[in-house]
Amino acid sequence: MTAESTQNPMEHLRDISKIDQEIARLSEKMEPYIQRKNRLESDEKAAADKITKLDATILVLQKSTAAGDLEIRTLSSKKDAETSKLDSIQSVKAAEAVQAELNAIASLIDSTEEKTLVEMMELEEAEAKRKVNLEERSSLRKELDELVLEIQKTEREIETKIGGLEEKRRDMAASLPAAFKKSYMALIDTRKYANPIVAISEYSCPVCGGIFRPNTQAYMASGKPDFCITCQRIMIR
Repeated sequence: MTAESTQNPMEHLRDISKIDQEIARLSEKMEPYIQRKNRLESDEKAAADKITKLDATILVLQKSTAAGDLEIRTLSSKKDAETSKLDSIQSVKAAEAVQAELNAIASLIDSTEEKTLVEMMELEEAEAKRKVNLEERSSLRKELDELVLEIQKTEREIETKIGGLEEKRRDMAASLPAAFKKSYMALIDTRKYANPIVAISEYSCPVCGGIFRPNTQAYMASGKPDFCITCQRIMIR
């Protein structure tokens, strides 16, 4: 059983509080990494979604341009067949009817070629956008993979540091006066607060705002630590 420290409890708690603060600082050190990771994952997903939409657009345009090409070939064959009829037609009326059909076919060919050309341009644009998005996603994936490795390395380093500090903190807490030891160990074991020990300057808890009772004010004015009756943190000056 560890003996209680001969050090003033207030000083002892201040020393432990410094370790609490360092553990909290190290724990928060990962937050920028996590935020950056979340942003990269969001950007990569957005790029992947764009590629999926472009794939669908490209497929539709490929089918449409292929159908347009087939329609143009079919109309051109029909035009050739109608043109060959003109040489053997004797009737002016019949010739006019064939010519009207030829004009209609030519108009259809023109409109189909125009539509197909526009779709081919749209297809080319969509394929170019897809290439850009693929490159963007690949770059994001590479950056994300590198960041994950960095996060894993940093986490290991931080966990090692925190582990050493937590062991030192427990050793120091073991020699606290019984009441403070029990309360403090309960707070850190449940991880209820990152800062179970708080320094005060006024007569209220700086974290939860709980107002101290008159006897607590007098007690702490004499230089002794006490507890916040609202949040149960240990209060020091």
